[in-house]
Amino acid sequence: MRIALLVLAASLAACSSGGSSDAHLGDGGGVDAADAAPLSATWTAVYGAYFGAGTPGHCGNAGCHAQTRGGFLCGATKDTCYQGLVTTSLISSKDPPTSPLVDPAASPLTWFGGLMPTDRQGPNEAAAAAVKAWVTAGAKND
Repeated sequence: MRIALLVLAASLAACSSGGSSDAHLGDGGGVDAADAAPLSATWTAVYGAYFGAGTPGHCGNAGCHAQTRGGFLCGATKDTCYQGLVTTSLISSKDPPTSPLVDPAASPLTWFGGLMPTDRQGPNEAAAAAVKAWVTAGAKND
């Protein structure tokens, strides 16, 4: 599993912001003021703040995972992105709190030590806390 996730992360290294604002490029990915507000532990909130197009993670941006790239599809909706996380086993449907998405040894997310997004590397404590809270709460598509 770890090797598959490392291959996935390496294959995504060329991911770009794909047309989103370049305001975050090269800023180290630190916490923005908008990122600091606490979120509910729902997928709707987490996707809207951190995974959708134009967010700090911007997985759904064109040029990243709006289309399948490196085996992962986020797509343009919270539902397609959730399905992509489940399909690639980043979310464990059997034991959500042990999901690789939040495991520092396996996560592709820079907020947990991975490489994604490649154009916004570095810690984002608010994003990490929100994703971890959602996963700990059962990682449901809610």
